[in-house]
Amino acid sequence: MAMFIIFTSAQADLVRGPSESNPAAALNPIERTGSAHILGLEVLSDPAHEPHWSLLGSLPQLDSADPAFPAPLDVEES
Repeated sequence: MAMFIIFTSAQADLVRGPSESNPAAALNPIERTGSAHILGLEVLSDPAHEPHWSLLGSLPQLDSADPAFPAPLDVEES
């Protein structure tokens, strides 16, 4: 399955937006339930996002198949 970086709304605000080195690239964290946000692990190898590698690399990573993976916003928690 796919690996994702998991972070908070405040952390998402720190990285969200266009790349300083490549205007065609941007980070747009996806909001999930429980105030969690996700980004694919591939951002850690994309040179356009190098200024954020230190922060993003220090955050928890989770496989999308893990039962603890945050559900999408449109799915109600049971």
